[in-house]
Amino acid sequence: LIGAAFSNHAAPRSRPGRAASGTPFFAAAGETESSLSSPSTPSGVERGQRREPAADGDGGVEIKPPAIGSGIGETEGPGGGGGGGPTPSQMMAMMGTSPRRVFTSAIASTGIALSANLFGVTSSLLTALPEEVVEPTGLDTYFPRDGFKRVVARGSPPPPSLGANGLPSAAATGGGGSECSFLIPKDWVADTSLALAQAQRRARALDYSMRQPSSPGVLPDAAFGPPGKRDGLGLSNEETNVSVIVNNDVSGFTLRTLGDDAESAARSLLSKRKRPTELVAACEEVRGANTPVYQFEYTVDRGERYERLRAISVVAGSSAGDSFVTLTVVSADADWAREGARERLTRVAESFKLI
Repeated sequence: LIGAAFSNHAAPRSRPGRAASGTPFFAAAGETESSLSSPSTPSGVERGQRREPAADGDGGVEIKPPAIGSGIGETEGPGGGGGGGPTPSQMMAMMGTSPRRVFTSAIASTGIALSANLFGVTSSLLTALPEEVVEPTGLDTYFPRDGFKRVVARGSPPPPSLGANGLPSAAATGGGGSECSFLIPKDWVADTSLALAQAQRRARALDYSMRQPSSPGVLPDAAFGPPGKRDGLGLSNEETNVSVIVNNDVSGFTLRTLGDDAESAARSLLSKRKRPTELVAACEEVRGANTPVYQFEYTVDRGERYERLRAISVVAGSSAGDSFVTLTVVSADADWAREGARERLTRVAESFKLI
């Protein structure tokens, strides 16, 4: 009677000895006959429940509750289980982005960080690679590697001369001869006074009103030194520098032209200096593309008013014999005894080679 008062259908009868749990005696309020007896949802079975034959095989049914994880907002996985939330693609779509944008941003930020050497990451990567791998790429000329950066120096063009028409002759546009490369500490900078002197010499050659010096002297083609008064190791800017001189006005030059061995060549060259010098060591090596070089270390006595200097010079000749290059790294003799100073200056000299 109670079931008939709430529904037009009579409650199903349960057999004796069988629990009727899961089979409602009356329909919920608001349900109609069509919804209860629709083919997709059998009568007496709630949405999401499964209807299976009873275990006793008497033709009855057993209604099981829905599986956990099939609620609203949850999706079934490939195996039928719950997915557990939105996928990464759905999350990126809600944030207004996409995998392509994330990938492009990561590539762009990585490129910017490497190009700017952010936090020294590029230098660290180059330091981890062998020098023979990094040097051909030229990356060590832009980014320091192991505390040093590579410099490529070439000979300066000859001073311009005026032709018959009053304009610089074509010979003034010639090249500068041999090229060389060497390492310098990453905090060293180019000598600006040398660039000014080179510009003045080129201008003097074109202006006849300027007084020509009787002995113009020799200007280095490149020079570098520590900025400020002293660098991180305490090397003085006044006495510490490295310079390169390219001599192009020669023919048939070989190292044997200077001497039969490195020691005799060094003594011959040092004897031409005006100030007293003392040879410390000399050796012959092969660097670069099988190019022999002479390297010698010596001291220069500048009198009582100035500090004693110590220098290392390296001389190499081109394979064609039409030029030779000299590199000299010099500093105060007392500064060579500073911790790490000798290793730094010696590495500069030992890295020199023709290219």
